[in-house]
Amino acid sequence: MRIAHVTDCYLPRLGGIELQVHDLVSRQAAHHDVTIFTITQGASRLVDTRTHCEASQEAARIIAVGATRTSLEGAGLERMTARTGRIRRATFSGVARTGGDRRAGATSKTRRVDVKTDVKAQEKIRYLRARFGPSWVGAHNFDVVHVHASSFSPLAFLVARSASLKGIPTVATVHSMWAKASPLFDAADLLCGWGDWPVAWSAVSSAAAQPLRSIVGGRGDVTVLANGVDPSQWDIEPQPPAPNQLRIVSVSRLASRKRVVQLVHLLRKARRKVPSSIEMHVEILGDGPQMGEIRSYLEVNSMAGWVHLRGRVTRAEIRDTFARSDLFVAPASLESFGIAALEARTAGLPIVARTRTGVADFVTHGVEGWLVDSDAAMAETIASLARSPELVARVAVHNRLYPPRVDWQYVEHCCEDLYHRAAGIQGRQIEPVFPRAPVSHLLGPDVPASRLVAPGGSPFRAEVSPT
Repeated sequence: MRIAHVTDCYLPRLGGIELQVHDLVSRQAAHHDVTIFTITQGASRLVDTRTHCEASQEAARIIAVGATRTSLEGAGLERMTARTGRIRRATFSGVARTGGDRRAGATSKTRRVDVKTDVKAQEKIRYLRARFGPSWVGAHNFDVVHVHASSFSPLAFLVARSASLKGIPTVATVHSMWAKASPLFDAADLLCGWGDWPVAWSAVSSAAAQPLRSIVGGRGDVTVLANGVDPSQWDIEPQPPAPNQLRIVSVSRLASRKRVVQLVHLLRKARRKVPSSIEMHVEILGDGPQMGEIRSYLEVNSMAGWVHLRGRVTRAEIRDTFARSDLFVAPASLESFGIAALEARTAGLPIVARTRTGVADFVTHGVEGWLVDSDAAMAETIASLARSPELVARVAVHNRLYPPRVDWQYVEHCCEDLYHRAAGIQGRQIEPVFPRAPVSHLLGPDVPASRLVAPGGSPFRAEVSPT
């Protein structure tokens, strides 16, 4: 099968969409001919080359939409801005010409721009290139087009409209929470009727699917296509818990949507609720625009001794950190899925996360972790768990015994089901690759009848029943 994956965001950027699309493509490349279309700046260096896919030892073609023939790097890309005229030329050599003062007698000026830091210029060029998407994807004879969308994905939506209306089986997967943006998408549906496109809609979690279902309504089904995890990558040997210490880990991009600033605030509150005889050790893994703000807060509040910012790390380093941790905390309230939390859950760590997020699809409150509805409740939960190490340990044992249901084999089967549904919408058929899997395998192991937490237990004082 010839599959096109279309995503506005891709590696070398790091994030949920980027990593999940890469990992999905890595596995599909073993059975299919796969091409990735993206407008991500760094991916332009891979124009018309083959990228090695680690999981399958196969390769997938990466095409940077809108790139010049010689690629963007070193050649420059002409872009005339129609409205402001401010940016005349942006090149990777770092020279830009600005319109300067438009008054009579004013002369134009030339200034030097570091394109790596000129984010606005990069984004303007990037999204201008999205308009090439339909023609670039349409120039190939694909059996399926699979677009991956966030809250703002012009490339994905332009290609979804074009491909589906041309009769190409098209799948659209929403990777973000549309809760706050739902009125905008609703208005866009009224104006251009995107909910009527012949597309097989999907989202990465029940929480992410709900706003999409409310807009699409009875015009089509919205399937949950979960992000995948490879259990073998997270099969760790946990270090014994340290006496009188709670070791916490959080993995996240340090951006406002992930609420890591709020995390360090609530950690400070939790520390005040814990006796001084109990140590708290926190490692925050990840990088992003709020790194400086978070570091300053830790220093001003004398938290740098027990809360450590690790920056950008590899998966191997994340595994090692999970092995020496007792608890994973996910503070985001608009978490569409929570890949890092799923990986931590697979490694056996109990999870503390927010309710009404994608984490609830693989963490049941009181079984694999605790779901809370506010920062205050999260601080109280963490403090209570610091005083109850036996509860943390018992949930960790459960998580190691019962891995999550969404491994990559399950995700690949779900993808193929979506591709068949997209083909059916267009009156086409696609040859199956996988035999139908037994339902028992797809659902995974059942949660034991004896739940770890008695019904009605509070998020921070749950009582454990014998297993």
